[in-house]
Amino acid sequence: MIKHIVFWRLYGESDGFDKKKSIQTFVNELNKLPHQISEIKSFSAGSNLFEGNETADIVLEITFDTLNDLKTYQKHPAHLAFIDKIKHLRFERRVVDYEL
Repeated sequence: MIKHIVFWRLYGESDGFDKKKSIQTFVNELNKLPHQISEIKSFSAGSNLFEGNETADIVLEITFDTLNDLKTYQKHPAHLAFIDKIKHLRFERRVVDYEL
């Protein structure tokens, strides 16, 4: 099995964005993915309870059966549409993929 974890930091008020609204939009869009991509075996996404210089705003954890399933997910039209919808909201993204 493969675990896919992503952390994002979003633009805030100082950048001209309503951060709370951006987080809500971002998480709502994330939550659509498991209903559209059958390769996803487990899914969890949420926003951070705390703010700080060293914290991320949003986290995503997905489990796939195989590395090929992860690769399929990465190229899936629903995933690509998600990226297109949210890319203007974030300024940093960190990813870890590992085998369970």
